[in-house]
Amino acid sequence: MEYILETHNLTKEFDKRPAIKDVNMHLRQGDIYNVVGRHGSGKSTLLNIIAGLSFPTSGYYELYGKLADQDNIHKERVGSLMSSPGLYNDLTVFDNVKLKSLALGLNNNDELTSILISVGLIDLTNSLVRTLSFDQKKLLGVAIALVGNPDIIILDEPTVGLNGTNSNLIRDLILELHEKGKTIVVSSPGYYEISRISNMFGFMDNGALTDELTDEAIIEFCTRHIDIRTSDAPKACTVLEGLGITRYLVKDKETIHIYEWFDRSAEIAEALVKNDVQLLELVKNNLNINSFFQKKMGFGINS
Repeated sequence: MEYILETHNLTKEFDKRPAIKDVNMHLRQGDIYNVVGRHGSGKSTLLNIIAGLSFPTSGYYELYGKLADQDNIHKERVGSLMSSPGLYNDLTVFDNVKLKSLALGLNNNDELTSILISVGLIDLTNSLVRTLSFDQKKLLGVAIALVGNPDIIILDEPTVGLNGTNSNLIRDLILELHEKGKTIVVSSPGYYEISRISNMFGFMDNGALTDELTDEAIIEFCTRHIDIRTSDAPKACTVLEGLGITRYLVKDKETIHIYEWFDRSAEIAEALVKNDVQLLELVKNNLNINSFFQKKMGFGINS
């Protein structure tokens, strides 16, 4: 599989303490990739590096098959909003997006007007940034990230702290950008509204990217089921079918997910043993999606 962004053992240290360590992230064209982790897990550090705003202490990453420091590729293809968007408080809303445009060597006021419409700030075009609310400043940061029509858009916690209306606006904007073929990377400190539209998730805990999962894999895991590991999955399937169990999925030569008989797991175990199928493990999974996210983020929630 080809990736448009791939990191290789990215590590960033501050005062010789790792903020992220050996991160290997994989981004496909058209993904809405959600980096999930509690505060201090390393999300912002990772996003700052792949946005070209910070350098790793060690490791490297590639954008579109090129080392990220080659050919000024960030400037041309990546737009970003970090937790502190770096706005000019004594300039107007329009002047802030205009400055980003000029920095890119562009001068298309119609494009800037269209961007301000998309983030709901067109009526505040001539307002000074220092007069804006928290929500409005965050929306302006998103607008600046969109200047220049980048291919990859990186947004650090874009909906956190926003009211419901503006959170929905950002969600709908991301979906619109996705439909236009853009690749989006967002972060969130848990299962937020933004997570509902993401198709790929990277879970961070204590500076490490501990797992990358598709939305389908998460939904499957959060469907109540029994995991069994046996010495002989084909023979185990015959035993299950003899019990009348048909809703199961063979994951590999040892592992089977069973989507029925959740409260009769002891009977399943007994039948396998009676038929000389060695039962290596039986686990009942009953996590809802919020609990799944909490567990992946390192909160130690039991299933």
